[in-house]
Amino acid sequence: EPARIYDAEKEYRRQGFNFNEGIWRLKDQANENNFEFSPTYPAKFVVPDARSFSDSDLQKAAEHRSKKRLPVVVFLHPENGALLCRCSQPMVGLNKKISPEDVRLLSLYRTHGQLNTPSAPSEHKFVILDCRGSLAATGNQTMGKGTEDVSNYTNTTLVFGSIGNIHVMRSSLRTLQQVALPSANNGGDFVAKLHESGWLNHIRLVLDLAVTAVRHVHVEGSGVLVHCSDGWDRTAQVTSMAQLLMDPYFRT
Repeated sequence: EPARIYDAEKEYRRQGFNFNEGIWRLKDQANENNFEFSPTYPAKFVVPDARSFSDSDLQKAAEHRSKKRLPVVVFLHPENGALLCRCSQPMVGLNKKISPEDVRLLSLYRTHGQLNTPSAPSEHKFVILDCRGSLAATGNQTMGKGTEDVSNYTNTTLVFGSIGNIHVMRSSLRTLQQVALPSANNGGDFVAKLHESGWLNHIRLVLDLAVTAVRHVHVEGSGVLVHCSDGWDRTAQVTSMAQLLMDPYFRT
């Protein structure tokens, strides 16, 4: 049998998740429904226990998110219990549709985290980091998508990261490649052309938002949810970098 490079259950237990206390469960969609629940999510991911959030609730929450990429937990802070979560944009549209299941799921993430803090669950804070700029997020509303109206969520704030989308990144990378080619005739203007590519600014924005996530989770003990449009690319970059910053285990 090939060696298992990654064991999701082992990793989540290492982080401190106990799946026998009635708070969390490890959703195994590979064995339960052959990845039909969320086709672009991994086989296993962490969500609240079924007694507080049923499979039917999960299904409705998933339907409220682009490509059914519902909010799931990716990291549990070992000291303060605050959560780092990820998902895709909500399907709010121009009518600003509300999903009671989505609201309740985020509330569970807000109150289930910070278990080691003295404050009451009602006082726990939650932060949504939208990797996009506010104009880009608003523009998605015309396609039935968009971003959260935090007035619907208790003690929740929304922060935009202004990171460009994949098309902006590709264009920037092509320009960077042309500048970096040994055969390129930069006329002694390499630094200026590097600046024009925008690549370093893109890297800065990703790092800035990752540090923002760390500040909320590690320093303030607040739960954080990260998403962009479909919940890949920018979302993965920000959440992965935040974990590298917070947990020495990931830094080999």
